[in-house]
Amino acid sequence: MKATMRQVLRNLKYQIIRWYYIFKGYDIGKGFVHGKNGFIDKRGFKAGHNVYIGPYNYISTNTILGNFVMISDNVHIIGDDHVFEKVGTPIILSGRPEYQPKTILEDDVWIGHAVTIIRGVTIGEGSIVGANSLVTK
Repeated sequence: MKATMRQVLRNLKYQIIRWYYIFKGYDIGKGFVHGKNGFIDKRGFKAGHNVYIGPYNYISTNTILGNFVMISDNVHIIGDDHVFEKVGTPIILSGRPEYQPKTILEDDVWIGHAVTIIRGVTIGEGSIVGANSLVTK
């Protein structure tokens, strides 16, 4: 079967994206694709093979993605990074905890549009998280 010019250009684009992230020091597997205008914090980030991350995402530190993970657009993995137990101290002055919990998305996880995942959550193998959900545990 002959590859069309469109398929060849798409494959080239995906290879360029993959090599960009490898060059920047990200730990990613084969078939990694990341959409435009997103942010991934590389501290503690690891992605398995055939991972797709859509555009306009924000993925914070210590995030581990298994193989065949699909993340739609406008997904945010955030939070759990402020010390709020100090009564009488403004949040902006209270600092951040030393330990940043790991967020793990196991193999074959599908995250829908505009999902917010609070850091420190583990989403099990084969899970589907519906659009506009908030995942706290």
